[in-house]
Amino acid sequence: MDIFKLAPRQISAYLITKNDFEMKTKKEKPYYNETLSNNGEMRHFAVCPACDNPIEIIRLRDGVKPYGKHFKKTVYRSTVNQLSLDILKLLVLQLDRVVYLLEKDIGIKISSKLAIDMLENYLAERAYLYKYSSLHNIPWMFAYFANSHSLFYRIIHKNEALKRTIITQTSLTLDKYNKVINETDQFAKLIWFLTKHTVKHEDHKFIESLDFIVSFNEKNIYKQRIEFNTQYFNNLINQKGNDDKRDYQLLKVANELYLAHLKRFNLYSYCVNNN
Repeated sequence: MDIFKLAPRQISAYLITKNDFEMKTKKEKPYYNETLSNNGEMRHFAVCPACDNPIEIIRLRDGVKPYGKHFKKTVYRSTVNQLSLDILKLLVLQLDRVVYLLEKDIGIKISSKLAIDMLENYLAERAYLYKYSSLHNIPWMFAYFANSHSLFYRIIHKNEALKRTIITQTSLTLDKYNKVINETDQFAKLIWFLTKHTVKHEDHKFIESLDFIVSFNEKNIYKQRIEFNTQYFNNLINQKGNDDKRDYQLLKVANELYLAHLKRFNLYSYCVNNN
């Protein structure tokens, strides 16, 4: 099928496209769910507009037209090659620098806990197998495949437009440390995510971008287009003499998750045999 909806008895239905699915679900559970998989792989779900039963969205990340089918528990396997494993390994080895670059792009402080949560999302999605993942766009694919995350108590730095939007379009405010807080007794939900991966050629240049979205109480209030600065990333990971600035505790935890992931998907021997 080519349409989906978000809940039983809901009238509105939407075409199944990668961008629409991400925007409507805001990349939240239960639409993004790894617990229904035998191997911990992220899968994508919605509701059939005709019969109100669950459907699984197939091929959402394959770079081809996705579609829905009534949910039936199966195990989906993707092809692994040396490039995909190199992408995964480089992400793990450079995770602290990936986080640093993302913080500069979106203007939000990413804590170690959030970075690990995002890495777990990335591994569950097996995002290194995504058609457009490369060794050059690792930071942005890492963010793209993360689920939505709360903005409460996160520090917003060097993003004055986002600060103004939160102050003027929500009931929330920022404290003296630029952390987002709720000083009212009303429930509020403020989340952020990245969507709409675009790849194009323009003036003989290869350009990739994402939309950075902030949503308040289910309404999108902020959008920022982020173009990938792949040269900056390349320069960053090849820097010498700044080992004292690395976050080795974060890298240690990331490596533990990486090794567990290799074991879960029987990739460890593949890595050894191809190195």
